[in-house]
Amino acid sequence: MINKYKVLALIPARGKSLELKNKNLKKFLKKPLVKWSYDAANKSKFIDKVIVSSDSKEILDLGKKYKKFIISKRPRNLSTRHINMIDVINFELNKNSDYDILILLQPTSPLRSANDIDKCLKLMIKKQRLSAVSFTRLKYIPELMFRLSDNNKILNFKSIKQPLNRQNYEKYFYPSGDIYISFIKRLKKKKNFLDKKTLPFVISKYNSIDIDDILDFKLGELKLKLKK
Repeated sequence: MINKYKVLALIPARGKSLELKNKNLKKFLKKPLVKWSYDAANKSKFIDKVIVSSDSKEILDLGKKYKKFIISKRPRNLSTRHINMIDVINFELNKNSDYDILILLQPTSPLRSANDIDKCLKLMIKKQRLSAVSFTRLKYIPELMFRLSDNNKILNFKSIKQPLNRQNYEKYFYPSGDIYISFIKRLKKKKNFLDKKTLPFVISKYNSIDIDDILDFKLGELKLKLKK
């Protein structure tokens, strides 16, 4: 709870994955990937309850070890890779309506800590925003990015003055996927976490990764080792 607002977290973790088999249960530095998000949510000072939403018995069983966790068996029609996350969120909120704020924690972001979650939430409340999303700085420069056509032509080419050093370009940021927060009334109306009034919470690159394939997985482990 924060400022009398009841806080609910949701960890959506399907059993199957396309790019990396059994990704959410694969050992990430000696413990299942999904358990890193379990531990971060459990250590948060402000999260009152945590919903583990999954179609996997093994993923749900891991969540049963935590006292403040709600175990939710997700129906098959909400467990495909094509399902929209807002549909999963609405399904869980309909069963757990006595909360003011929802925090979405994707299990593919194991580097985000309880401290990151709490700092993001505190800043959102302090700044009187209705939602907050974690952002990280883009390493590459958009002005130097191009599309290539099927016949190998460079598209959207822009003339730029040369030479230009990296520090001469604007800084760009993108949603990192680590933390999504919204007041539930707003979320039900907007059906998303991000709009022009959303608070951007800049997270350290060492605390951020979105694991999709084995390369991301190994990079995440390396980042965690370097951080330690």
